[in-house]
Amino acid sequence: MRCVTTLVLAAFVWAVACGAVSLAIVTGEPNQGPILLELNPPLLAQPIFDDLPEAASAPAEEEEPEAGEPDEEPEPDETTAAEETPTDQKADKAEEEVEQDEATETAGEVEEQSETDQADPNAAVKPADPPPLPELTEQMKTLRHAMRQTIASYFAEPFNTRDNTPTNVLQVCMAFGCDAEVRRGSPAGQKLNAFTCLCWNHPCAGRELLRICDGEVTAGIGYGLQEYPGQFLAILGLSRVPIEYPLNVGNGEHTVGDLVEYEKKSCRSGEKTSLKLIGLARYLPTDAEWKNDLGESWSISRLIKEELARAADSAPAGGTYRLLALSYAVDRRVKHKQPIDGQFKRAQAYVADVAKYALELQNPDGSWHPGYFAFRGSAGSTVDQLRSTGQILRWLAIGLPEEQLRNPQIVRGVTFLTNSLGSRRYRNYLPSTSNQEIAARLGAVHALVIYDQRLFGPYDAAERRKAEQEKAEVERQKAQKQSVAMKTAQPS
Repeated sequence: MRCVTTLVLAAFVWAVACGAVSLAIVTGEPNQGPILLELNPPLLAQPIFDDLPEAASAPAEEEEPEAGEPDEEPEPDETTAAEETPTDQKADKAEEEVEQDEATETAGEVEEQSETDQADPNAAVKPADPPPLPELTEQMKTLRHAMRQTIASYFAEPFNTRDNTPTNVLQVCMAFGCDAEVRRGSPAGQKLNAFTCLCWNHPCAGRELLRICDGEVTAGIGYGLQEYPGQFLAILGLSRVPIEYPLNVGNGEHTVGDLVEYEKKSCRSGEKTSLKLIGLARYLPTDAEWKNDLGESWSISRLIKEELARAADSAPAGGTYRLLALSYAVDRRVKHKQPIDGQFKRAQAYVADVAKYALELQNPDGSWHPGYFAFRGSAGSTVDQLRSTGQILRWLAIGLPEEQLRNPQIVRGVTFLTNSLGSRRYRNYLPSTSNQEIAARLGAVHALVIYDQRLFGPYDAAERRKAEQEKAEVERQKAQKQSVAMKTAQPS
């Protein structure tokens, strides 16, 4: 058996080296749902058996490319003449000539541009800058810093394929998206992309997630595997893994699309389909219809109807997965620019009502009862309360409109999770704790990641735009001075 495994590994490495195996992935698809989980450049292009470059141990922003030289002739700056020494009369005279010449050229360019716009009314218009963001208070700046420190510390936790099951790796993938990492063989082992590890069916704690069942690709359910049907597809969808991404299981070539087909065929009335709805809403059109393997007609609308008919207390994670699925399905409908009608309209109204009710049940410290929506107050262990608070806040961070993310109650919830995850109680080594605690803590981290991306992400983008504009202005002034110097040096 060991010889066969060695031969398979050698064949895979040879295929990668020859370019026969491609693991490229693109996760930057625009307008594809509310969840943006990219913290580092994705590592899914790296095969799990090849030597990988050392990656950063904590999330870090990707460096922006340097701005190039200006395309147009730089305009003169009024401050330039004041900076010249008064004794250099020749330079002053030459600069005045340059200003006059460039002013004439600029007027001509404006006139030509005006004529072009009149001749071509369909010409592309430069997009307007986004509206200014409200200034962050010192409290929110402090929260952002503390929250990002917490996220970075959990990103560095060395989950590994020797000690952690596919269940744990799924939680890591859920929290960090396509940036999620695990270690191969031990906590100090080679870094692997967590999605690559699962999609290539690398054994984790001796268990393989994927299998072939009646000729169909499926992910196993049970201890150490998926906790609920459709969980793996939901996580793939939330992280925007392409439908063409390969799955290495059994003989032949398989992709995420094959897993989509299995989830379509395995739809059953009365079963838990919350996570299945998330995955199918991501990979199928919102008006898609199909038949399961029993010949029954199904659609995204029917899945929504099934979830709305389910009792909240019978749904996974206190009903939060159900709420997350309904919110996500409605969001996909909006992204496809289709009307919010029928079951989608019912779902939209339902989640809005539950969101109001959830905020009424929140404790003054920002937490929620371990019974989720059943009670208000505290009970059970701190892990139970962290789990319920993280699950509810994750759904709210995804489902609420952007302007409501500044709601003091939401801020209190984020503060509670940030303080709890960074407290002495949770400084123990996470990969060796119980499955329940891993799920609770990483679910809370996921809520912080989503909140950070949705609320603070636009501020990061604005700061990058400002830095680019300042750099472009420096380059413009530099080019302007060089132009003046060159014309001054020319003989009269």
